[in-house]
Amino acid sequence: LFFEACVRENPKTKVAKRVLATAVAKAGVAKRVPSVLVVLPSERKSARLSFANVPRVSGMDATHLNAVDVLRSDVCVATKAAVERTAKQLMSS
Repeated sequence: LFFEACVRENPKTKVAKRVLATAVAKAGVAKRVPSVLVVLPSERKSARLSFANVPRVSGMDATHLNAVDVLRSDVCVATKAAVERTAKQLMSS
């Protein structure tokens, strides 16, 4: 799932929870409390920290994304910039 919300200068945990609730609902995950991986561009450290304050949520820099983390998560959400950064890094490898 892709999202752009909550990726602003001073993201808040309250907004991060709302974004994640929407993402989990759209993903149709049946588990009551799914594990969620949030992939963000590396320059968005404050946004990653906002998501990290939410239980069962891991925030990750797009440059460190790996298959194990994706497969361990029930839901993976990413910004368009994070997907582009990951693709660029994979193409250069």
